[in-house]
Amino acid sequence: MNEQKTEYIGGKTNGAYRPNITLNILNTGKVDKSNIFEDGFCDNVSIPLIPTEDEKVSFEFTFCYLTDKCSGQDVYPQPVNLSLIIDDNSGERQYYLSADIIVEDWNGTTTECCIERINPTIQEQAIIELALLKITNPEQFLLKYTRLQVAQNPKIMNRFGFYNDCIDKNGNYRSTWVTEDKQLCILGYVENVKNENSKVQLLQIGA
Repeated sequence: MNEQKTEYIGGKTNGAYRPNITLNILNTGKVDKSNIFEDGFCDNVSIPLIPTEDEKVSFEFTFCYLTDKCSGQDVYPQPVNLSLIIDDNSGERQYYLSADIIVEDWNGTTTECCIERINPTIQEQAIIELALLKITNPEQFLLKYTRLQVAQNPKIMNRFGFYNDCIDKNGNYRSTWVTEDKQLCILGYVENVKNENSKVQLLQIGA
């Protein structure tokens, strides 16, 4: 589990550190696209979360917190499940964590959905926007995601600014990065950008 947690939800005695929101835990392949409109409006969009090894403990504690919060009945043994809900219906985007809790009563078992509002950091909100783009426009997502990966290269970070980029007709990523004084330029290149094993190649131009 990561040492630095983004947010603590619940009370002092019965709360939990929620998982950090990263692209790795957002299961964008299991999202109802019909709830995302062309203008980006989200109508209770639910993205299942995938527990990574680093976040396994925070997943379990958050699930237990939601279970205790919402269930006054006996909880049926079940695997941990969490989802991120994105909703714009209030006029302002809201984010929630949800869990489907199976409970037992006299009639057998029923499923209750328990939610807790969260406040993602600016960085997490950017990740969520990138995930929504991956769902609605995979090609544009690939372009922006690759741009972010190149921007984090030590040769570029904090020295070169983004100028332009594209994915050419052969599926190769190309980008241009320049210094503030326009005296130096770096060309970025990723062959077959859809191949996860492709490496970033950089070429510096200028003194």
